[in-house]
Amino acid sequence: MQFKTLKTTLQLRARQRARSTLDNRFVQWISQQFHLTLLSSIYIILVMSYAIPRTRTSHPPVTVAVSPRFEMFHALRLVLEPVEGIHDQWCREARSNLSRSFFDRVKRFCSNPVIWPNLADAIERSALDGSFFEVLKAQAELDLDRLQYVLLESAFHDGDTARNLMTGKLTLANSLKNVSGGQKDWLSFFGLYPYDSGSPMVLFFERVLNNPEQIRDELLRLLNEFWDRVFDDTWADLAPALERAAATLERSIPTSSLSEIATRALLRIQVDDKARTITSVLGDYSVSFDDLERVHFTPSAFNYNRLWAVYENGETGLSTVVFPFFDPEIALSENEPRSRYAAAVIVEPLLIFKALGDSTRFAMIKILAEEPTTSVDLAKRLNVTKATVSHHVQKLRMAGLITEEWNNGSVTLTVRREVIEALSHRTIDLLFDNTKLPSTEF
Repeated sequence: MQFKTLKTTLQLRARQRARSTLDNRFVQWISQQFHLTLLSSIYIILVMSYAIPRTRTSHPPVTVAVSPRFEMFHALRLVLEPVEGIHDQWCREARSNLSRSFFDRVKRFCSNPVIWPNLADAIERSALDGSFFEVLKAQAELDLDRLQYVLLESAFHDGDTARNLMTGKLTLANSLKNVSGGQKDWLSFFGLYPYDSGSPMVLFFERVLNNPEQIRDELLRLLNEFWDRVFDDTWADLAPALERAAATLERSIPTSSLSEIATRALLRIQVDDKARTITSVLGDYSVSFDDLERVHFTPSAFNYNRLWAVYENGETGLSTVVFPFFDPEIALSENEPRSRYAAAVIVEPLLIFKALGDSTRFAMIKILAEEPTTSVDLAKRLNVTKATVSHHVQKLRMAGLITEEWNNGSVTLTVRREVIEALSHRTIDLLFDNTKLPSTEF
């Protein structure tokens, strides 16, 4: 009996141990499944966080609009100073539709066509997405003191200089004596430096200081005639293409940094997302993200120089940056394919000479002239860091001297020989013929 009881007890304990072992294994299995599920969930969340478009809010608000606000000024400049390969047929037709007296009045107004994009700045932040008539109304209602200040400030990039010129504390000659560095580059491009009392720009700004009302009234008359004879019809044909360009850029904004947006818009600026700054190529003008109210983009078929502007809000102290971004794919004539505009040779001697004035960049161009080369190979051949090469590539890119093409995971750089070949002619035009408008013979 005792033996049976002992046997039963041992069997019971064995079953309990077996059940306990089974329970432990079950608990372990459940624990493993839980951890696997948790890890899988974390993995899915990580994958989805990269797959789902992310909104970057580190840059100021970005807006996009289509308007003739800047476009008609850049278009008029192109009519007055045609660039081969950019809307050639349109330029010929536009010139044939304008009277000889129109060109004569433009020449008396200011014989340097570079002034026209500057005149778009006169109404500052007004009518950024307005119609022609809204723009004209804003121009007509502009306070004359404000007109003087805005035109002078946009030329000199310095509010104190503008105010001192208006009050007579400075003359144009004195204001141009001590400029240096980037400001000198910009004023040279703009036609104010070196000072020449007979240069078109100096004569124009003397009139801005002495008779701003005459400047405003003549500007309104010229814009009206250009719109009626040329740009009204042009705008009707052009607007749909600009709307498409605007929509394409707008779709990229929520998931892009400002530097990425600027690259897509082909802007000639330097955007540092970490330092939160925008810096111009000409003039070394810089503005901080923190000082901006918004960044405004408007597509352009005419702003081939990729000029841009900054307008301050006097009430908030914050500024609006406006980029009329040039889209070389937009054609104004079916007879002139888009590829002509995309391949147009835009030669800016000041940027090119500045880029080639550095010994490292000149050595890079010399290597690239022999054969297309990657940035990595350039760094090896010149015994410099990749960061150094990237810095210099940006300068060469801004000058329009190179093209870049992705090839097997790396970027191959190529010299634009046609730009180098066109440099001599463009430089001669600027140095020896910069006071003449194109012939008015049709």
